[in-house]
Amino acid sequence: MDAEGYDEYVGSAPLLTVRFQYPAGWSLQEEQGQQQPFRQVRIMGPRNADETYRCYLAVLATPMAAAGGAHASVEEMARQYAGHLQRDAQVVASQDASLAGAKGRDLTVSYTQSAWRFHGVHQPGPVPVKVRTLLLQKGATLYQLTLSADAREYERYAPVFERLLRSFQFQ
Repeated sequence: MDAEGYDEYVGSAPLLTVRFQYPAGWSLQEEQGQQQPFRQVRIMGPRNADETYRCYLAVLATPMAAAGGAHASVEEMARQYAGHLQRDAQVVASQDASLAGAKGRDLTVSYTQSAWRFHGVHQPGPVPVKVRTLLLQKGATLYQLTLSADAREYERYAPVFERLLRSFQFQ
């Protein structure tokens, strides 16, 4: 951890050979696809004030279609992403992006997560959610970098995502 309270993730798994900083104390877990070829690191942050939503960061890597993945390009990945949002989701920002030498799309969406019950866990009411996602292509790999938070608390976590982006490197 550095003096500012950040740890560094250094990925070594195939596809996910990246490096970036994330808040110390946030819970990190690595995941891999069972049906689709992908690797992801998800970093869970604090719950919102109502205890109904937990913000998170995620960095996902997947091969392009020519290498066995689902998408032929970052543009196709962006179309699929926007086409599979919740019914009430709105794209509030969409622009070209570049990061660490990779080009792609920067999307911000907002939606309302409905109340739900799953295996005895109850999320009591609707939660406004804001999600920023960078979709990038580097070589034959597509990347998805995400911040998701309760929209009422999004601005509190936006600097955390900016720090991840500033520190992000392909290895």
